Amino acid sequence: CPDQGHGGDWPCGRRGHLAIQKEVRVMMLSAAETQSMIRDLGGETLKYKLAGTATSNVNTGIVSTPYQDFSLNGLWTQYERREIDGTVVRPNDAKIVMSAYDVTFVPTLNDKIERGSAVWNIVRVAQMPNDPFVEFQVRR
Repeated sequence: CPDQGHGGDWPCGRRGHLAIQKEVRVMMLSAAETQSMIRDLGGETLKYKLAGTATSNVNTGIVSTPYQDFSLNGLWTQYERREIDGTVVRPNDAKIVMSAYDVTFVPTLNDKIERGSAVWNIVRVAQMPNDPFVEFQVRR
């Protein structure tokens, strides 16, 4: 569209512009690019604790869950004040972004993430289709 400053080589009109925006959003980054971005933004090594199948001891009634540990790089951030509603996102919750290429398993709300000696429960996992990142909301 000449009036948009990009000549006539792009599809014009609302649908054309939306198609271009959609195409730009789903461009995939490589594993190396996503890992580099996380590292460059201050990412750190975290221990991801993938929950196995819970078992119960019939004699004691104690239920135990085995965990498989993975060392993954993640970008640890706090939620912005405007994101905290006190219910879904609480003041001490944290947000972690990891490369989807590193998360080679299906995350569940039974999994945990360990940072230093503190163990955090996963309360939300978010990943859009074709998104090269996975976002975790964690709480202690």
